[in-house]
Amino acid sequence: MKKQTNVMSVLLMALISIACSENRNESTPQSAIHVGMTENPTFVVDATVVKRVPFSNTVLASGKVMARNKASLYWTDNEVIEKIYKHNGDLVKRGEPIASMDSTSAYYNLQTSELTVTQAKGQMSDLFIGQGYAPDGQDAPDTVRHILEIKSGYRQAVLNREQANIRLKKTRMTAPFSGRIASLSTSEYNRPIGGQAFCEVIDYNNLCTEFEVLETEIAKLAEGDRVKIKSFADPTHTTYATIDRIDPIVSKEGMIKVQAKIEDATKTKLLVGMNVRVEIEAEPVMTLVVPKEAVVLRQGRDVIFSIQNGVAMWNYVDLGTENTDSYVLLKGLAEGDSIIIGAADNLVHNMPVNIRR
Repeated sequence: MKKQTNVMSVLLMALISIACSENRNESTPQSAIHVGMTENPTFVVDATVVKRVPFSNTVLASGKVMARNKASLYWTDNEVIEKIYKHNGDLVKRGEPIASMDSTSAYYNLQTSELTVTQAKGQMSDLFIGQGYAPDGQDAPDTVRHILEIKSGYRQAVLNREQANIRLKKTRMTAPFSGRIASLSTSEYNRPIGGQAFCEVIDYNNLCTEFEVLETEIAKLAEGDRVKIKSFADPTHTTYATIDRIDPIVSKEGMIKVQAKIEDATKTKLLVGMNVRVEIEAEPVMTLVVPKEAVVLRQGRDVIFSIQNGVAMWNYVDLGTENTDSYVLLKGLAEGDSIIIGAADNLVHNMPVNIRR
């Protein structure tokens, strides 16, 4: 009886297994099970053609904005600064006062020197009279006048008076040219910091950018060439400058310094010391050109994928000079060939592709 029961259990389990297998086959098509092995999906790409167009060979460099007229102003005395008329960023005209210091000591020094000149002049008159000449010495020979001016101390007294007058004038700081005040950090009622400039005056009408280029690229530049300048603070805004100075010396690193005068400097947002990107475009020439986004590096060489009969084809290429967005094509493709851009990193040779419409 027990043996019969075991046989019946095995038969029942077999029937259940067959029923489950039939249900699975009805809900999952056989074709779906093998779809990954039988289908060959097509990759959608963007494409362009190799063209012969005017190519501008752009030289790129990093530069710094500089002021052609920039003066650091120092006090020559060490008295207390009484008044500051201009502050950082203020406009100042040539000769306009910037600050003044206590002039009491300088004023009395000038008065003392004036008195010394008067005393020396009286002594000189006595010497002229003693030599038999008029008190003013007008009838004395030049050599005698010269000797008596020195002997009486008159010549030295006059020099001391001139120095005292200059000292008094130096207690008032004025602008050597029109510009903006910068780097002023001292406050009123303090003495100047020894050896440190009180402020700077910068002429923002006369700005330039200084940059360096490789000696191999200097032949592409010339005085009078126009360049584009973009600050890193605002790369969307373009300012123009004209090359007007090229240093005739090559540095140890093989670099040459170039300066370009900025056009309409007061209308720009450029500041002295600001870092900028410089773009110099040479005369365009007609040549085969490919976009940079079409080029990938494979096995240490430049590769561009072309499209032939609906498949991507691997092409080794030789590239020449470049600008901001393109390369000169020297070898590997022909004019009019269709090439893939933007997705070449995901491609392999003979891969089916469709061009995006």
